Amino acid sequence: MSENLFIGTKHELLIASRLIESGIMVSKPLVDIGVDFIASNKNFTKNVPIQVKYKESERNIFFTGSEIESYKSKNVYIAYLLKDSEWFMPFSTFIDLACFPNRKDQAAYIKLNNTSTDLSPYLGDEGFKNMVSFIKNE
Repeated sequence: MSENLFIGTKHELLIASRLIESGIMVSKPLVDIGVDFIASNKNFTKNVPIQVKYKESERNIFFTGSEIESYKSKNVYIAYLLKDSEWFMPFSTFIDLACFPNRKDQAAYIKLNNTSTDLSPYLGDEGFKNMVSFIKNE
């Protein structure tokens, strides 16, 4: 069994725990629907699919073409965890900000050291708080 499986699950559970501490309901799908869990406000009037990614060696927010195709149709909110930073944003925001180089795999990325775009609303505690507000429908 791959060690990566445990590392990914650990980070999914950490994000789920933080959401619960913030008053968000978290549900794990019983079948694989292509997201890690569903986050809901307390009265279940807003349900948001959450995808958690942990990349220890990555320096940018990066998704493959197949991930992009899967997530963009589901209104997914991403929690992208790097070794030294955490990023939280709607997947539609990733699509708006990403570079799409001409690659066979149709991958895309947000270059985090690019100073031309203000990414602070998506970074760390502020990004997490914005995600919670989005889920709570505030």
